[in-house]
Amino acid sequence: MMDFLVNALPWIAIGLFVACSCVTVKAQSDGKELSSFFRGLSWSPAICFLFIAIMEMLSGNQSRRTTWLVLGVFNAVINFANTQNNEEGE
Repeated sequence: MMDFLVNALPWIAIGLFVACSCVTVKAQSDGKELSSFFRGLSWSPAICFLFIAIMEMLSGNQSRRTTWLVLGVFNAVINFANTQNNEEGE
């Protein structure tokens, strides 16, 4: 089961990131407000990326751990900036 998670979770996280990014960009271009549920859901890719980094750290793979950690932090920063922009706009 752990091998499946290690191999499938990166693809799930990337898919969630692409889907959330596309919906956010489309909503912003249409001038629509995103629901609080979706704004919370947009944090799931960052959480998945960070979880993958932790799993890679436990397995001892330094380079893959760093890659997933950078992706997770980058995604979290983007979400935080989006949250700040939404609060300033209200």
